[in-house]
Parts: sequence; C-alpha cells; structure tokens
Amino acid sequence: MGYIGYQLTIHGYDALAIRAFAKKGIIEAISTTQIGVGKDADVYVALTPSGEKVAVKFNRIGERTSARRAGYHSDVFADKHHKSWLYVSRLIAKKEHEALVLLSPFAKVPKPIAWNRHAIVMEFISGVELAELRDTDLTKEEAEEILGKVLDEYEKIVKFGIVHGDMSEFNIVLTDKNDILIIDWAQYLSCANPESLNLLKRDITVLLNAFRRRWGVKRDFEEEWKRFYEAWLIGRKETSEGEE
Repeated sequence: MGYIGYQLTIHGYDALAIRAFAKKGIIEAISTTQIGVGKDADVYVALTPSGEKVAVKFNRIGERTSARRAGYHSDVFADKHHKSWLYVSRLIAKKEHEALVLLSPFAKVPKPIAWNRHAIVMEFISGVELAELRDTDLTKEEAEEILGKVLDEYEKIVKFGIVHGDMSEFNIVLTDKNDILIIDWAQYLSCANPESLNLLKRDITVLLNAFRRRWGVKRDFEEEWKRFYEAWLIGRKETSEGEE
C-alpha cells in the first residue's frame, strides 16, 4: 500500500533550532534577511529578550559545499555511519561552538552564546570582513599593522594548541573599534593532530600571499614560519599533555 513520505529540509531544521533558542530565552526575534553568506553557512541577526543584538549562524554544509570544502571537515566524517548533510551540519556547528568556548576567554574570536542542532548564537560583530574591502581602502601601513595583529593573535592561539585550518582574508573581521577578530573555526584541528602542521603552513602562506598581493605588504615566509613552528611545538606539547 502506498504512503505519503516526509523529509526534513534544511529550512525545517532552521525552524527547529530557532524554536529551541526561543524556548530557552536566548533569542526573541530573528531577521528574515541574511547579514552574511559564507561558503558553508548563512548568518542572521537576532534579538535577545533584553533587546541585545546577536548573530545566528546556520551551517549549510552539503547545500553548496564542494568536495574540496568537505575535505576540510574530514575528521567529522570519520567513523560516522549516518552521514546525512543535516547531521554533518550539526556536528560541524557543535565543533565550532567548542572551539569558540575554548578560545573566547583569551583570543580575539566571536564569543559563543548557545548551540543547537546546526546553529550557533554568538555575539554580534560590528565590522567588515577583510575580503570585502577594496584594495584602496587600506594604505600599505594600515595593512601592515593589521597583518601584524592577525599573526600575533594566531601565534597565541597556536601556542594554546589549536590550528585554524582555513585562514584567509575571508576569515578576518576588522571591527568598528579598529581591532581584528578571527572567525569561522569549524574546521579547526588540535596541534596533536598529525595534519595540523601542514594546515598551519598553508594558513601562513595564504595570509602572507593575500597581504602581499593586495597591499604590497611583504613578510619573509621563513622568518614567520620559524616562530609559528615553535608555537606549534608548544601547542602540541600542551594538547598532548592535556590528553594524557
């Protein structure tokens, strides 16, 4: 006998996460238009019961994700028999929330507020992604200062034991307070992971190339790599001892 089947869509999953946040008193209202569209996520602004602005990030892995992008999350796919994209999006949101909880007490990253399913509520950031700036929006001196801030912040994070894994101009926010934030931590790896060193080298290469190409800021890769390799050794020791 025939029957009518039902399937949960990504928008239905959105509604479930929003309802959960509302029931817990985390948000009271959410915008209908996106304030950010990334490679693997959409971001909306929401209001808390006290009227404070927050950001809600919905992970969308699978909808618009290439095989190369999915490869950034290979650890999420490992040993998982149930691989629906909704489930994978949930795992990735959980992982990013964990990273923000670890890093936000000391690093310049968004402060997490809550996680449910494939969605994360975090502090609202007033600023602009570095990638959205025109090359003429920054002088070489301003770009040099920003790169210095990013590298110093990232070195501190690596010493803590975490590698971003996808650092680029798309993942650096220039805030209205003339500071930087490093965003999008869903693909992070522990320094104890054997793949983390190669990903760290790629991160530094991508950053230096972007600033050289767009603003003529030149940093010697070998010099920068020396300090980041030393930071990675410290981070690996920290994370290895923590796992004992």
